[in-house]
Amino acid sequence: GATVSHTWTQPGAFQVTLTAGNGTSTAIASRQFVITGQPTPPPPVKKSVVLPWIAQTRGLLVQSSDLYVHNPGATNMEVTLEFRKKGAPEATPPQSTKTVPPGATLYVADVLKELFKKENIAGFISLTVDEGVAPVITSFNTTFQTDGKEFGQTVSGVPMASGTSAVEEKMQHLVGLIDNDERLTYFGLSNPSDQPAVYKLRFFDKTGRQIGADSQDFIISRFGQKQFQSKEVHDFGISNVDDFRVEIETKSGGHLVPYASNLRLASEDPSFILAGAARAAKVYLIGALSTPGLNNSLWQTDALLSNPSGQDVLVDVTFTGNGLNGATTSPLRLTLKPGETQRLENVIDGQWGIKNGIGTLTVTTVSGGAFPIVQGESYDNTDPGKRFGQ
Repeated sequence: GATVSHTWTQPGAFQVTLTAGNGTSTAIASRQFVITGQPTPPPPVKKSVVLPWIAQTRGLLVQSSDLYVHNPGATNMEVTLEFRKKGAPEATPPQSTKTVPPGATLYVADVLKELFKKENIAGFISLTVDEGVAPVITSFNTTFQTDGKEFGQTVSGVPMASGTSAVEEKMQHLVGLIDNDERLTYFGLSNPSDQPAVYKLRFFDKTGRQIGADSQDFIISRFGQKQFQSKEVHDFGISNVDDFRVEIETKSGGHLVPYASNLRLASEDPSFILAGAARAAKVYLIGALSTPGLNNSLWQTDALLSNPSGQDVLVDVTFTGNGLNGATTSPLRLTLKPGETQRLENVIDGQWGIKNGIGTLTVTTVSGGAFPIVQGESYDNTDPGKRFGQ
């Protein structure tokens, strides 16, 4: 009759049962098989990190992006970098393979030109490793102004797993976006997966009130990127709104990586923002400060907390100064209403009266459902009308 084969991937004793029938009756026989040997190793899982936005321009706006790839492992890491341009995806996108020694950091200046031979273009970079630990990647984007000044923003890589986002929430949130006389914002989405994605946008002010109606369903192609400039943001009904939140709902398809940037109009200094997702954990803002700096500058940190859930969330905020003897302040307890965003401006001085401190802000959930999204913003406040920082 039929020939049947089976391969076990683990050692052990396994019972195999054969059932035979002729349509009116059946018979059953069993036999135990004892399997020895080493388990079949699982196939290697590729580690992937996505740099959600990168750009190089040489026109009216001059900017370039440098790339840093760090190998935290103990063996050589062979990384493959692939550039995906904004707009319609290319059938054969440019690639580059590099070897990074253990503990070393690969640095590439003006990466789109030097590594991919591309100019006057924007998009995102996917970086994959066939085995071993995942790399740590960061890009630093510099804008060069006509008066010789330079401003930068740091873009961090987002870890992925098996080609999908390590954080696969259907709801993601961009918080702390600003559209007023001082700052304007743009935001975008990168789709590093091989499936098109259908998504919807909703906008909320800092009290949690929805601004305008839900957007239509949008589609972003596989390996595609879509960016909404400030004029398109206004088309959604956003005008003169501080610290608003964009909710991105992925309805089907690929896992999106949202991003945004606030641009200070007086200084033309941008600040990059990645999406946050509410989860039950502590959050640490490392390098928070309230201190004088070089050239009579005055540096301070804002803490931004946003509750995208439908219930109250109670949190404690503390500050711990640097050093072995760094003391921890008494907790500042906050209640975040459903959908509410709170900005604690100059939080270290404003809440604890510390005028010369550098350290870590810790945000801990006391009660409630989801943990809030937490962001930090540090800047030079010597001239409030012309701030610099991110």
